[in-house]
Amino acid sequence: MIASDQFTSNAQRYGLDRIINAASEWSYPTDDLESLGWTGFVLRKYKPLNGPHSVLFFGDSNMEMYWPRVQAIGAQDQLKQDSIYFFTYGGCPPIPDLTDVQHPYCVGFVDAAKAAIRDKDIKTVVLGAHWWGYLNSASPYRYKDQSASKPDGRTGAINALAAMAKEFIQEGRTVFAIMNIPYSGLMSPPSMIRRKLTSFEIVPSPVELTTQREGLSLTETLRAALAAAGVKVIDPIHSLCEKERCPTLTPAGDPIYRDAMHLRPAFVRSSASFLDQTLQ
Repeated sequence: MIASDQFTSNAQRYGLDRIINAASEWSYPTDDLESLGWTGFVLRKYKPLNGPHSVLFFGDSNMEMYWPRVQAIGAQDQLKQDSIYFFTYGGCPPIPDLTDVQHPYCVGFVDAAKAAIRDKDIKTVVLGAHWWGYLNSASPYRYKDQSASKPDGRTGAINALAAMAKEFIQEGRTVFAIMNIPYSGLMSPPSMIRRKLTSFEIVPSPVELTTQREGLSLTETLRAALAAAGVKVIDPIHSLCEKERCPTLTPAGDPIYRDAMHLRPAFVRSSASFLDQTLQ
């Protein structure tokens, strides 16, 4: 007990408690999400709301990280006519026919989501994922029989995503797509800890957008294909980065990220206002 108290005291003294808290934070799912079995997957519904305008958030853990903001906005009086759903699975891209042998549980994920969207008569579909991870030059995923790391496979996957979104729009639905957040090991809170001879210090390293060239190029390709299909594209980088730099701490000194590829829940809840338009 004494050792534990001493660790806590030292962590607070050097600011390590902020780092430790950020790295361990995750807020999905919460008790106010009702789990509905859906053809081998889980469709989650925000229980307090049960109205005619339905919104479904569809994607992987990068979509799950936005739940705290949706939860906060959903609690506002003007949204009591909405029904809010999440159809997500970590490592499963919301892209038709994009698969990976290391994620066999994703087989059928997109078809199940499409069935839920139609069965629940969803009015607004929000797509979100770690797009860069699925479509970059080192991707292990395959689009049908082609590697998504190669131009033909990548193009096929993007076209399939755009075609699916266009189907939804032709059925009378509104479709949003949230582009990638910045991605770097420098964003992981533990990477900011530097040990000194007798103490520790927190040394944040803002991420330069010049290090994100491949990802930014993918975003532009995705944006063009989805916009041409009629999708409303949201780019978080415009909110998370200042000119060519992406800070890793808030002005108050709290980490913005949970790890290299996820925002921390506390930051999402208070500051991911770019998401609000999906619920208006």
